[in-house]
Amino acid sequence: MTTATKTPIKPTWNVQKIQEEAVGSMTRHMMTTFQVIEKMGVEAQKQFGHAMIEMKVAYFKKLGVKTPIDLVKALAEFEANVFGSKISVWGDEKQASMEYEHCACWESMKKHAPMDEKKEQEMGNCWAEQNDAMAKAFGFSKAEVKFDGPHAVVTYTK
Repeated sequence: MTTATKTPIKPTWNVQKIQEEAVGSMTRHMMTTFQVIEKMGVEAQKQFGHAMIEMKVAYFKKLGVKTPIDLVKALAEFEANVFGSKISVWGDEKQASMEYEHCACWESMKKHAPMDEKKEQEMGNCWAEQNDAMAKAFGFSKAEVKFDGPHAVVTYTK
């Protein structure tokens, strides 16, 4: 019989530490998932991407998102609070944009799974395609992604 004493562990991390760990955990899982799915072929990649969009859209619809401005506000709020991204939003019910001044997910991916220039381009294109697919799932006409150095602007149009 052991004489070890149980020691309860209490949460002690501040918000910044929680965000760093949340984004790090998420990006490590996603990059690992992408590496495995890439080996399964293009069809598996398409199925995975479609499933991801369906789940994301369902989440935001449950929050009441209906318009482009609703969507950019909800996306930015989630990423700022959970991951620590710095995002500004503007627009209205017909067209709205969000500018990433600091994308915590992108920085975490570069830290935990360094990519060459070609892979960075592929990931950027994939992200743009996912934004467009999400826009269409909400009944919007498109999402346009523009990269400007470390900044990115996503515009959703109804």
